[in-house]
Amino acid sequence: MDYIMVKGGCSNFVPAIVDTDGALRWVGTTGFVTNTSGFFDNGVYLPNGSQLYRIELDGTFISIGDYADIGVTYFHHNIDAGKVGVILEANTASYFESFVLEVDAHSGAV
Repeated sequence: MDYIMVKGGCSNFVPAIVDTDGALRWVGTTGFVTNTSGFFDNGVYLPNGSQLYRIELDGTFISIGDYADIGVTYFHHNIDAGKVGVILEANTASYFESFVLEVDAHSGAV
């Protein structure tokens, strides 16, 4: 069986994971409404403002880090696998859709 993660900002149960038959198998549990998310190292990564959260497949979630201290105001677009962690695309007061950082997937260190 294959699975697909579907991103979307239409509800507070995002993202969703469906199987290849279209059956809903899993939904996000944070309650955040966002269209930015990514799957990495058997967990789902989801931003909220300047913070990044990891949702485990059992539904528990934790804050990985808050990046307001380096100027991040909002994460947008994709969360992708990087060389050693996840790559995030962020907005700051000075840079709009042109600030990219890689963070450790578990500690959140930049």
